[in-house]
Amino acid sequence: DEVSLGWFEVSSHIASQMASKSLEVGSIVHTKGYYSEFDGGNAKYIVFAPQAADGYSDHALANGNVAVLQSKKGEFIIEQFGGVSDNIAVDSLAPFLAAKAKADLNNGGVIYAMGNAYYISGEITLDTDNVIIEGKGCGFHHDTGGAPLVSELIATGAIQDALVLITSASTFKASGSGLRKIRVNANLLRNKSVEVKSQNRFYLEDVYALSALAINANFTVKTGMLEAADNQYGYVNGLYTNSGYPDSGTAADATEGMVFGGYWV
Repeated sequence: DEVSLGWFEVSSHIASQMASKSLEVGSIVHTKGYYSEFDGGNAKYIVFAPQAADGYSDHALANGNVAVLQSKKGEFIIEQFGGVSDNIAVDSLAPFLAAKAKADLNNGGVIYAMGNAYYISGEITLDTDNVIIEGKGCGFHHDTGGAPLVSELIATGAIQDALVLITSASTFKASGSGLRKIRVNANLLRNKSVEVKSQNRFYLEDVYALSALAINANFTVKTGMLEAADNQYGYVNGLYTNSGYPDSGTAADATEGMVFGGYWV
């Protein structure tokens, strides 16, 4: 599982890396995968002296040192944080939150979720500057000439209000956070698939906000699964929903600066 090349080592996956007692401070490690080889979570790590480790991107080793993920500046691949596509038994909420925390430390960046479907048990909150979750497509484009490309966030777990919340901690904070090339599926378990609030600047491009197809007795389904309120200022291009036009709040909370292009059914 592990090949030692002096200061440089190769591990098959995270578990074998964590079991290592030979990785000294300053060592460089390349893994072939996260849970297993070739699962998309292959990454580069640098070993540091003992410090806090989140268990998703930074991993405590058997000798007490910590292997820290080395992402390209501004690029965070969800599989490198333990996210898993196409497995309903695996909750990818914590990996998304860990990737967002790393993006926050980087003053923003793109979290790439290029698999087909990620199951999310809670709410992903984008509340800081310039953090974008990007997939490979929302299902409405045929650029390749074949079937449309789709990456999807799918709600699981207990019924909650929103699957993705785009907000900000302070009034008129120009966060610029949002979604690109992705489908967000409320899956009968969310009141809204995407909610925008708190007077921040937001970004939505090629997003399919997919609502529940029936009213669940435990909540009321909104007119549309995107709800924007509190004087939003944002960029929207290519917004799609299966549940009528997006709900833009009350007349007093009008959305401003939005460029809509999309398809509603």
